[in-house]
Amino acid sequence: MTTYHYPWNVGFDRIFDRLEGLSDHKGYSKFPPYNVYVSKDKDRYMIEMAVAGFNEEELNISHKTGELTITGSKIAKGVEGYDLAHTGLANRDFSLKWNLVDSLEVKEVTLKNGILSVYLVNVLPEEAKVKTIPINGAKKLLSE
Repeated sequence: MTTYHYPWNVGFDRIFDRLEGLSDHKGYSKFPPYNVYVSKDKDRYMIEMAVAGFNEEELNISHKTGELTITGSKIAKGVEGYDLAHTGLANRDFSLKWNLVDSLEVKEVTLKNGILSVYLVNVLPEEAKVKTIPINGAKKLLSE
């Protein structure tokens, strides 16, 4: 990967490296279909994924700083006592990965009516919040 240095952006090297990595997604899959929602205040997100036919034991959601991965692996393929005559339902395994801003945390995951919903919240640590810096008079600085 190329490392970018811009005089007006300090400490953003990891972000530029991540962006470059995004353009190199080989084998990108759109299965299963999903939607990504953002709240009006842009502090909450939801990923909604159609996982019809998968149960909770067949799904795995993992989150580490900067990355969310959702995988599905069918335990039982087929129906006992029957031979498959036509395939119309997708029963294939999948793995989807999202790059997240470091401050996003998974708050809740639900599975209802074949829809997996992952709720994310932007949790800024106290040191990352905007602070007002008081201006001390020049006289005070000279006396220190």
